[in-house]
Amino acid sequence: MKRNRYFLFITLFFLPSVSFAGEGNIVILGLFSLIYFFGSFLALVALFAAAIFWHVKNKDKLRFSSFFKSRMFLILSGLFVGGIFLEFVGLGILYKILVSIYGKDEPSMLVILGIWAVMNLLVYGILIVPTLYFKRKEPGTKGAVMKVIAIPFVIIAAWILLVSAFNLYYLFLGKAVKEKNVTESCENLLADAQEKISGMMSDNLDSPQRVVIYGDSRTGIDTHKKIISLIMKARPEAVFNVGDIVEDGRKPEEWPVFNEITKDLRANTNFYPVLGNHEEDSPLFYNNFELPGNEQWYSINFNKIHFTVLNSNKDLSVGSEQYKWLENDLANVGKDIRFKVVTFHHPPFSSGKHGGDEISSDLQKSVVPLFEKYKVSAVFNGHDHDYERSEVNGISYFVTGGGGAPLYPPVRKNEVSKKFEMAYHYSVLERTKNALKVSVYDVDDKLIDEASIK
Repeated sequence: MKRNRYFLFITLFFLPSVSFAGEGNIVILGLFSLIYFFGSFLALVALFAAAIFWHVKNKDKLRFSSFFKSRMFLILSGLFVGGIFLEFVGLGILYKILVSIYGKDEPSMLVILGIWAVMNLLVYGILIVPTLYFKRKEPGTKGAVMKVIAIPFVIIAAWILLVSAFNLYYLFLGKAVKEKNVTESCENLLADAQEKISGMMSDNLDSPQRVVIYGDSRTGIDTHKKIISLIMKARPEAVFNVGDIVEDGRKPEEWPVFNEITKDLRANTNFYPVLGNHEEDSPLFYNNFELPGNEQWYSINFNKIHFTVLNSNKDLSVGSEQYKWLENDLANVGKDIRFKVVTFHHPPFSSGKHGGDEISSDLQKSVVPLFEKYKVSAVFNGHDHDYERSEVNGISYFVTGGGGAPLYPPVRKNEVSKKFEMAYHYSVLERTKNALKVSVYDVDDKLIDEASIK
């Protein structure tokens, strides 16, 4: 019976690990459990073994000098220091992981790690005192040794229960009470965990998730159907359309045609359209989609990529409402974001018939410096019905207007152009562990260009 009691105390070592369950992240829970158990196990084994060794060897006499000079003391001290070091380094690494996942310093996590670090030092430091000075009634017997061990076990068990209860309330119940709905809170936390675990798995296993960008379909119904069919085979997680979805956005009869072509795709993936000039800022556009923000300019995060959508039909000059929003958006992306991608209709750089026009020149003066300031990775546009990739000051600019509208040949020299194709096409983005890969395919599904952005 007594032995079972001590095993009960041992099982309590695992309780602090559940404190991380309140954040709903099973990966962090598992890491913390392993690090805590192995670190604490080594440290506590060293303490208890030191106590047993001391009392068995010296019986009723406390000969500190002989014990501290012994080889056994050096070994046990090494285990103790190693365990503490492992635990604290592990907690530090965990905190870095948490910051990278949440994109900011999480106060709740900081509270846990801070309290746990300080109290472990105090508990481990104090425990050895009652352990070594406990007087045994029957020197050298197993029962006496077990009584000696019981003291630190009781202290540790009480402390672990206290900290676990505090952490569980602070992270889980406190959050649920704040939201006034415990069930909804649990569902939200589990959904958050699933999303973050998926992101971590994609990082660790280097499994890319696809995003497709295309545009300028307009009246090219047959070509648009082919493009959509190929996009669906790619099974993207999200699709961005760079505008000019229909020929005239003010005509109600054109939207059902577009919806019929894209209904299966939009039923299975997220679809984010950009306002082109042919949409004419029609109310029919806004009625046809449910988009974030004001539905003209907005941003979303997907797979550690920050996508910013703009409306280049509206004022983007320095100091304008949209310009200020854009600068704030680019300046405040999360720390976990690897790449920034911006998409809007009119291209700043193009060899097509719109390259070098007034809108293009204005964009070069206003938003391009912002892209360079905030280290945007890539920019995707349409308007010119062709494919082109340009490179300017470390940023890749893609014209991907090959969704079905009549194709345009190059009409002007673009000094920064790296690749031009007069072809119907779509662009596929894949974020691997170290790069953003862009692959461009034509209507025969043949690769026409490829770029790797780091």
